[in-house]
Amino acid sequence: MIRLLFLSFIATFSLSSYSTSRTITTFLPPDTDGMNIETTAMQLSKLLGVGFNVGNTFEAIYKTPDGNLTGDETTWGNPTPNAALFRGIKEAGFNFVRMPVSYSHQLVDPNDFKIKKEWLDKVAKAVDDAIEAELYIMINIHWDGGWMDHPNYRHKDAIYERFEA
Repeated sequence: MIRLLFLSFIATFSLSSYSTSRTITTFLPPDTDGMNIETTAMQLSKLLGVGFNVGNTFEAIYKTPDGNLTGDETTWGNPTPNAALFRGIKEAGFNFVRMPVSYSHQLVDPNDFKIKKEWLDKVAKAVDDAIEAELYIMINIHWDGGWMDHPNYRHKDAIYERFEA
């Protein structure tokens, strides 16, 4: 059973232009676990239960002395999220994983906002491993080095341009 939770905004950004064996365009349809557009926040919270935060991995960024962003999932000392980790999380009684991901330090060219395929592959593999462990997973880009600057209506054209990359 696929148990996947994406915030539509995040799914649009992180996987819409990424080609894998599965096709993800903009939004994923509700799955058979009762998650759908009619679900309230309280109902969803009850469905997900207590979660596990796989933080400080795919969002591990630091600034070099020359001001460039760099890093990878092991930069802050954590191992790469993998199948064994997600199986352990499931066996410990969790049903839900929050996995923060940053992209601003993994761009092919900072001027066009295209994300490196290798980085997308790593994130996709972790998502696949979590799904295989029958976990709900939410990819979260709450920070990401400020690549959106000020995400409000006034800046929407510049932000949408970055999404399109």
